Amino acid sequence: MHRFRIPENLPEGLSVDLVVVKGMAPVGKARNEGLRRSTGDYVAWVDADDDVTEDWLPRIAAAAKDGVDCIVLDFVEDNGRKHVWNESGSGILHDVIANSRLSGLSSECWRFVCRRELWNGLSFDERCSVAEDYRLIPEVISRVKTWRRIGVCYKYHSTSGSLIRGADYATSLDRLVAGAERAERWRGTEWEDAAFAEAVHEAGWMNEWNGVKQESRDFLSKNFRRAMLCAELTWWWKIKVVLILLRCEWLLKPLYWFG
Repeated sequence: MHRFRIPENLPEGLSVDLVVVKGMAPVGKARNEGLRRSTGDYVAWVDADDDVTEDWLPRIAAAAKDGVDCIVLDFVEDNGRKHVWNESGSGILHDVIANSRLSGLSSECWRFVCRRELWNGLSFDERCSVAEDYRLIPEVISRVKTWRRIGVCYKYHSTSGSLIRGADYATSLDRLVAGAERAERWRGTEWEDAAFAEAVHEAGWMNEWNGVKQESRDFLSKNFRRAMLCAELTWWWKIKVVLILLRCEWLLKPLYWFG
């Protein structure tokens, strides 16, 4: 059971309501419900496997006074590894992300605190227990004109038993399907290589977690030549693709830490 504690030092005029979504609802449904009920100028996200800093909301509120479309947050893992954007905050955010390999294309809606109206007409995928925002994030970011970074606001507990490291990878096609569909959505755009590379990552993960091996192999086999030519794929992921198609993925186990 994860407990949410409302900070005591909220800025004046800022309040927090806790809404409970009943049943075993996927995270996409909870996010959509939160989005539907939101009334403020900005929308911020947090997950059960994250801790936020004590000054998380006050820092966001201070940055929002500038009226920017989006506030970008950094985070640190529980092993001490920092995930910090190198970009200074200049340039169109859509272009910055598209030109920075896979950053921001993965399931990280909580890194982007955007004005509420930017979410209009969009919703999270309620089929997915993970990757519920895979196709959504590029759509939102494409609407951002002005943005600002405010540094580390989250601590991500990578060993807390989050869905990303749990059984859902092994029992569901959702993540692979979401990745493949998004790759098609962004074909022919500046996001094409990054979106396709993410789809290959998903196929590799699904296969590695022993859940949907044949579907993963079918995707990788169909796109093998493109995967080998894709500049966004590291040498390590290209090796993974080959090993999976040769049915030698057991060799990935001792080499996992390289990727």
